[in-house]
Amino acid sequence: MKDDEMRTLVEICRLYYIHGFSQQQIAAHFYISRPQVSKLLSKAKKMNIVTININDPFAEERIAALDLEKYYPLDDAIVVDTEGRTYDEAFAAIAHNVSLAFTPCVSGSRIGVSSGFTVSACSRHTVIYNCRDLTFIPLVGGESPEGKNWYANENCRRFSNRFNGKYMVLNTPMVIRDGEVRRQICLDSAVKPVLDSYGQLDVLLLGIGELDKESTLGRWSPFSVEELADLYDQGIRAMFGASFVDADGNEAFPEKGDLMIGIKVPQIKRCKTVIGVAIGEKKKEAIRAVLKGGLVNIICTDLKTAHLLTEKTE
Repeated sequence: MKDDEMRTLVEICRLYYIHGFSQQQIAAHFYISRPQVSKLLSKAKKMNIVTININDPFAEERIAALDLEKYYPLDDAIVVDTEGRTYDEAFAAIAHNVSLAFTPCVSGSRIGVSSGFTVSACSRHTVIYNCRDLTFIPLVGGESPEGKNWYANENCRRFSNRFNGKYMVLNTPMVIRDGEVRRQICLDSAVKPVLDSYGQLDVLLLGIGELDKESTLGRWSPFSVEELADLYDQGIRAMFGASFVDADGNEAFPEKGDLMIGIKVPQIKRCKTVIGVAIGEKKKEAIRAVLKGGLVNIICTDLKTAHLLTEKTE
């Protein structure tokens, strides 16, 4: 390329990339057509006259997400830096980013939703774009007679209200210790349709519970602190849906899980898309167990926890 042609090409790039001229303005300035301007700009990129650098403030998050995808059997990982945010702000940030994963996965209209504070934030802030006729289905029963705003029923109601959808209600406690009472309730016409629907769900959104006494599970579940400590000592690391999961992600102590009303690990595994949401360093062992077992396709967590999950400690 001759010097004068090169100078013209450089000047076109300066006008476009630095001074903000439109391609039409540049075409008028140099008495050429707009398509010619477009071709010259493309040529400048190929000749490395123009190079584009993206100063990505989220680069560390993206790298951490890629690391998670390398370590565990995942289709996608979403990592959010929540440093310096309040709990509510952190939960909201996670929920907003779940939107990136949710919409591409909604191939049908039936969405299973669990209990939990992070899932509750999702019911307030996660967006499901361009989807209609959605039905939200609770994946676990409740416990308190007063109700809690993070129960699965309440999370489903909020999702439904925001997207003009429908929702089902699981009108049972989370745990029923009497086997005959539990059997009768599961056959009840107000309960059985919800349980039967677990084999027909398109997407699941699940929190991940750890067995710490200060956790939601430790403070609010009908299992005593002593029961949870004993389960932990015997290798249980997470509650996922209505199942207990060991460190390798296997369903364990089904006799304990059978006390709970809700979706079980075998049913979770049959669902095509399972999104797990959980944040906080205390959840590290619980999240790792679920990831190692391949119980989720997509995980959304915070940056610190993501780093801990990919540390080579074993």
